[in-house]
Amino acid sequence: MDDPHNQLLLSRDNAMIGNEQQNLKITENRVRRAAQRQGLKLKKSRRRDRRAHDFPRYMIVAANNGAPVIGHKPNAFSASLEDIQLYLGLDLGKERMYQSFTLEQLELLQQGKFRVAMGRVRAASALPKLDLETARDLLCGRGINSHQRLQAMLELVERRSAEEGMPIVLENWTGCDATGAGIDCLLFCLSVWKAQGHRHDGYLSVEAREFFDDLSDEVTVYRGGDASKHIGAAWSTDRDVALGFARGHRGIRNPDPIITAATVSKEDILAVFVDREESEVLIDPTDAFNIRVTRVQKEISKPGE
Repeated sequence: MDDPHNQLLLSRDNAMIGNEQQNLKITENRVRRAAQRQGLKLKKSRRRDRRAHDFPRYMIVAANNGAPVIGHKPNAFSASLEDIQLYLGLDLGKERMYQSFTLEQLELLQQGKFRVAMGRVRAASALPKLDLETARDLLCGRGINSHQRLQAMLELVERRSAEEGMPIVLENWTGCDATGAGIDCLLFCLSVWKAQGHRHDGYLSVEAREFFDDLSDEVTVYRGGDASKHIGAAWSTDRDVALGFARGHRGIRNPDPIITAATVSKEDILAVFVDREESEVLIDPTDAFNIRVTRVQKEISKPGE
């Protein structure tokens, strides 16, 4: 019979390893998003032997052509995760400093003066809060396009309170494209804020609040896209808007266009947006029910009709 004491030690060790791996995964995801925001890509060695010199080791390459940037000398995957964090301007610990940088410090980062910027952050007696105007300058300034904006926004708001983070999300979400890589993280933030008692409707503009107040307790929502991905987080209460997305929108073409209709409880809506006149709502896809799919080809008129 196995010694109960040994079993307890083994169980404890397994739990510690599990927590360590989970923390590593969280840090890797944060570093990966920071790299994407700078047009870079994090690559991890495939080595699985914990005793190997390159476990776990990393390198950074350019996202557009795969050219190595750091961690490729003297051998591939020669950088530690801490090396990568320092290069990207993140703190050497697990807590990221980027979200608290001032504009001056961010300019130093962009110039490659990472140690100088980080030293100024550490020397500050109190880290400044992030106001909406500063966030606007960061997310809508030079070097950030609509495909990069969500990742940059997550870097700013992920660990902030709803009072700071929610207005930033509500103002900048509709300026984000290519949102697949970060949408789960955004939904998590919104869900945490909601669980803490900070509903999005407390931060809405007058127009958006009127739109939300007029919704019924159960809302029919629509989503246009390709049949390969008919469920997602972003929906509209206007079927014509969904039809426009199904037929092709913002440079996206759908080989097999469809419209998905679903029902969602008003209580489960995480955010609403009206500034693009798209009557948009964000939800956790698992909260949608009574889902129906319609193929768009049958609705498109033929030339000459």
